[in-house]
Amino acid sequence: MKTFADANLSNAARIFSVANTPLFLLRKLREDASVQEIGRSFLPDEILVELRNALSATPADVEDFVRPYVYLVALGTQDARHLEKIGALNDVQKWSWEWFEYLRQVLSEVSIPTVDQTLKMPAQATTTVSRTNSAVERQLIVITD
Repeated sequence: MKTFADANLSNAARIFSVANTPLFLLRKLREDASVQEIGRSFLPDEILVELRNALSATPADVEDFVRPYVYLVALGTQDARHLEKIGALNDVQKWSWEWFEYLRQVLSEVSIPTVDQTLKMPAQATTTVSRTNSAVERQLIVITD
């Protein structure tokens, strides 16, 4: 996906049309392929710009109504600190996207902080896996020079 316009939001619009609770909408949007693709394809700051644009535009159809939720959930797949950068909604936006603040709060609360770290391993490493009768699997990594 190269631009946000390439995103097919028709499935997200169908989900939004039948959603009767905010958590149903959240769960279904997390499963949606286009939302996942947006989260993978764009940087958080790019998603934030599109999110702010979607919130400031007057919705013309169902896809326009679901667009801020799509961007919010896509942003939630990344670092949750970016959710705080969205800013407060004005009264008109709160009326148009009544579940937005609630979903942002849920995404912030359930996010798991992660750290990406690159580890360099020596040239030869062997892995030995030993299994026991329990459900726990133990893994031993032996590093040889």
